[in-house]
Amino acid sequence: MPSENRTTSSTVASPVSVWMRLLNVGPGSGKTSKVAMVVGMAVMVLCVVVGTVLTLAFLDSPDDPYVLLTMGLDLFGMFICVALFAGALMDQANLLANGKWFLALMVCTCTVLLFDLGAWVFDESATFRDLNIAANTLLFLGGISVSFLCWHFAVESLEMKLTDVLVPTMALDLLALVEVILILANVATGAFFTVDANGTYEHGPLYFLIVLYALIIFVAIVVLAVKANASLKRKVSLIAYFAVPSFLAIATYSAETLSIVYSSLTISLLVIFCGIFADRGRESHQAEADMQFAATIQDSALSKRFPQDPRFSLFASMHPARDVGGDFYDFFMVDDDTLAVVMADVSGKGTPAALFMMQAKSLLRSYVEGGRNLGDAITAVNNRLCDGNEMSMFVTAWVGLINVCTGEVTYVNAGHTPPAVCPAGGSFEVRKTPASLVLGGMEDIPYRECTLQLQAGDTLYLYTDGVPEAADKQGKRYENDSMLAALNSSADRANPQAVCEAVHADVMAYMSGADQFDDVTMLCVHLS
Repeated sequence: MPSENRTTSSTVASPVSVWMRLLNVGPGSGKTSKVAMVVGMAVMVLCVVVGTVLTLAFLDSPDDPYVLLTMGLDLFGMFICVALFAGALMDQANLLANGKWFLALMVCTCTVLLFDLGAWVFDESATFRDLNIAANTLLFLGGISVSFLCWHFAVESLEMKLTDVLVPTMALDLLALVEVILILANVATGAFFTVDANGTYEHGPLYFLIVLYALIIFVAIVVLAVKANASLKRKVSLIAYFAVPSFLAIATYSAETLSIVYSSLTISLLVIFCGIFADRGRESHQAEADMQFAATIQDSALSKRFPQDPRFSLFASMHPARDVGGDFYDFFMVDDDTLAVVMADVSGKGTPAALFMMQAKSLLRSYVEGGRNLGDAITAVNNRLCDGNEMSMFVTAWVGLINVCTGEVTYVNAGHTPPAVCPAGGSFEVRKTPASLVLGGMEDIPYRECTLQLQAGDTLYLYTDGVPEAADKQGKRYENDSMLAALNSSADRANPQAVCEAVHADVMAYMSGADQFDDVTMLCVHLS
């Protein structure tokens, strides 16, 4: 299938993005690795177990009801994170790039909730003073990480380009790095918090920087949403997701007996989850319906009734890939002695490719049947396909006129793969043929008419690049040598159906369970 390489990315270089890539979770890393999934779920389950044990132990010594409420919300939030993570993994078909950032955000939030819960358990205990310091240090570091992940999630959700977010992201990177250094130095400076000899926690003079960083992230997300070209619904929803935690961070700024910012964030995660996967579900359903429609168009365009003529035998087949493309074949009698054969491959996939295929197929048949010179007919088809081709689609095609009495073949190759020919009693070989530009690429291109001679007993094999470019799980291609080996392995090379089935079976065996990314289409003609 002809394709157009496009590279778009909104991922920016940062410590967090590097960490995400190492885990194979972030944008640009392809599918989320199984190892990352298992590790993420294991970390979250461990958080829930440890959090439950700490909570049960704390209940033996009742304390301030606000502290009990905070701990209960922390534990409940962890359960929500685990449930959402499991739900996301069970619906990976809808998990796109921003969903992967979302998974990382859930894992980070779950661990931060555990650190918050632990900080309350160890507070006001001289015995656990060191654990209190450690829990609060990790809590502050986790808060920076959560804010940073929220920014990256917003960038991906709004589908921003790298050039649009590079400067603010670099600034946020630098600010995060400064805060991390200050937090790590807190044991010596007491800038963010202190824990006295009795194990009692108190805010430090720079505590406001943690809240300030979160608010800067929130403001940056609002500005990003305003500038983005995304829908108003997506912009408003994204701002609303992070507005509640940001508001609570301000409202509880001076409170040392109530910490509900991160537990409230889990509610936002729940809303995000429902929004993302509901939208993805609708999009997936629509995409599936479009593919079904494209597959119907493609299948209906291909004739399954092959000519019954003593002078030749013909067979063709098309095995579509997972994403429907635009491969097609055609055959018809131009006059009593001339058989027209077409093998073509449209760029792109889905409904646009299927519709372009129908247009190309109809034009080819109409102009070739018109009786004009084949080169002139293909030139006319090209001009028609170029007219109004706003999507810049194109089609490669090999079109031949076979005189079934004399074996003379007049053909035009418009950027297509060359055919393979098997002389009577011989072996298949790829017949290199001069190729012109693809159809639909440029107007007023003259297409050259060429000839080749077949004899009685010869076989002509046409195919699309889905055959030689089929790949195994390691990405190694099938190539022409394997195709020729399969062609020549056919027990009856004078039987077009046997020839095509032998090649298809060999291609499928070679792929051995790997995804089929292109249609496998072929047509074979044998002269009696």
